[in-house]
Amino acid sequence: MTPVLTLFLMLVLALIAGLLLARPWLQGRYDATLSRREANVAGYRQRLAELAAEEAAGLIDAEAARHLREELDRRLLADADGAPVAADRRPPPRPLLALWLGLLLSLLAAGGYWGLGGSWRVQARIEQAAADPAAAERLSVLAMVEGLQARLAGQPDDLEGWTLLARSLGVLERHAEAAEAYARALRLAPSPDADLLTGEGEMRALAVGRDLQGLPRERFEQALQVAPDHPRALWFAGLAALQAGETDRTRALWQRLADRPDLPPELRETLLGRLRELDAAGLAAAPAPAAPAAAAPPVQLRIRLALSEVPGSWPERAALFVYARAEPGPPMPVAVYRGRPQEVPGEIVLDDRSAMLPGVSLSQFSQWRVGARISLDGEATPGPGDFEDERLVSLTEAAAPVALQLAPRRP
Repeated sequence: MTPVLTLFLMLVLALIAGLLLARPWLQGRYDATLSRREANVAGYRQRLAELAAEEAAGLIDAEAARHLREELDRRLLADADGAPVAADRRPPPRPLLALWLGLLLSLLAAGGYWGLGGSWRVQARIEQAAADPAAAERLSVLAMVEGLQARLAGQPDDLEGWTLLARSLGVLERHAEAAEAYARALRLAPSPDADLLTGEGEMRALAVGRDLQGLPRERFEQALQVAPDHPRALWFAGLAALQAGETDRTRALWQRLADRPDLPPELRETLLGRLRELDAAGLAAAPAPAAPAAAAPPVQLRIRLALSEVPGSWPERAALFVYARAEPGPPMPVAVYRGRPQEVPGEIVLDDRSAMLPGVSLSQFSQWRVGARISLDGEATPGPGDFEDERLVSLTEAAAPVALQLAPRRP
């Protein structure tokens, strides 16, 4: 049942209830005042008719009938001077009053329906939350952002408001706006705040394709100066150092993070795994060959879409990710390429110039798991609806183009 139909039925029921309550005012029949005398005369006449019928039927003789008629005459004369008495007095009809009462009840029902959360707007959000929780949450955050922006227009010095706005814009992935909101909050803060510094650095990195160098890295380092054991600052500062090729700095920062006693066990295990990957990458890069090793041949990938799955158009934020992971080896790719979905169908080449981490390249391994994915939301992390394909490729197989056919693999 739709919300509008529900509201209509509530109004109809309220109107019917009002009409039933107003029934006495809607009575068209109106009994006039009867006097006791008139009532007695009517009863006298009825009793005389009954006596005549009984006498005719032989139930009583003529003498008895006469005495009974005389008794009736005396009673009627005794009541002849009785005062008038109202009998069954009813109010006159008042249709306008009944109509106003019904209308008032209808308005009260509609107001209660609206005020108690039964409006169609709330109902629509409830239905949407059941059908698509992620979209409903996004709409809820968007409504909160609009309210915050309106409030901050009149209260530009509200530190708490700017902080909440920055976090909400981050949820909406409006990274550049979120970074500016964090910067505004930092200017209003009475002293440097590690949370705000880290938040601004993260948003600025996301706004420029996850490049952690420059201003983002400065913010992370500033946050560590304010709070040396700040968890998110340690993590992002370590990532920034890794991106710059400073693996020793990364290892020191992440080890400090792993040593925190309040770190959740699952996060500590993930972090220790990343540290083991760094150690494995360092060991793989450490041995230097006596003679220059020949670079591995480039891996040429011929990427197509499954014919039955070709969409009419791609979302504006969609991105193409092509990667190669050492097999066996660390789970992080040794070579990556990022492009646009419009490059498919087409050919992409991965080689040592596509290395993701300093000191770790494609040529150090003889077997890789290569894959390609079209991410609908533009994020490197796999998500629902992404098109992808992956296969294991050896050094000898890489001499010929490797075919990948992308199709939705995730619900």
